[in-house]
Amino acid sequence: MLRLTALLVLVVALAAVYLRQGGDAASPNSYITGRNNTALFLVAEHHGLSNVHLATAQSLLERYPDIEVQFASFPKLARKFPRLSALAQKKQPLARDIAFHRLTRGRSYVDALLDGMLGGYDDEGLSNMVYPPGLPGIEVLATGLQQILSPWPAEEHLALHDEIAALIDELDPAVVVLDTIFGPAIEATRGKNRTHAFITPNTLIDNFLADQPYGQMFWKYPA
Repeated sequence: MLRLTALLVLVVALAAVYLRQGGDAASPNSYITGRNNTALFLVAEHHGLSNVHLATAQSLLERYPDIEVQFASFPKLARKFPRLSALAQKKQPLARDIAFHRLTRGRSYVDALLDGMLGGYDDEGLSNMVYPPGLPGIEVLATGLQQILSPWPAEEHLALHDEIAALIDELDPAVVVLDTIFGPAIEATRGKNRTHAFITPNTLIDNFLADQPYGQMFWKYPA
């Protein structure tokens, strides 16, 4: 885990430090980079997904204190950043504070999922998360897969997209670091054609099951 975090830190750091400043796209297929030494993390608030981004940001500050680290997420995540900055500065006094930007034009991923798909936080709603075993369970899961991947209604999804797109324009980061579950942020970043990277807590086997040859996903390297 430590080696993986160090590798992720190195990738983000190299992108933020060495990408040219304010470059325009030379062709439709080239990415736009912004201010040197800046990294903008766009993440959902869910602990199982955001913790790997938080760990990467802390290590980034400790190893490259000249980098400006920005986070944009939902208000529930805000309380973590003073402690995270303090921990980084304990090891590296020159490390900057992490700048946090609250997203206010939509519900968090967890709130949108529970309200829309599960009917809220009550026991009946939460019980909908328990699927029967075998094919019946897979059928129920597949039916709601689209909402699991993007639980926001269209208007709310678009509002978050526009809020994030405006923030990208304002901050003009050298690299945007994305969360695989945060659809509006992914679309806004790609729509702006910005240099970006994904960080996920999942292993390569989890992400590329179907790419294993000879059906190895079933017998050799199952997730």
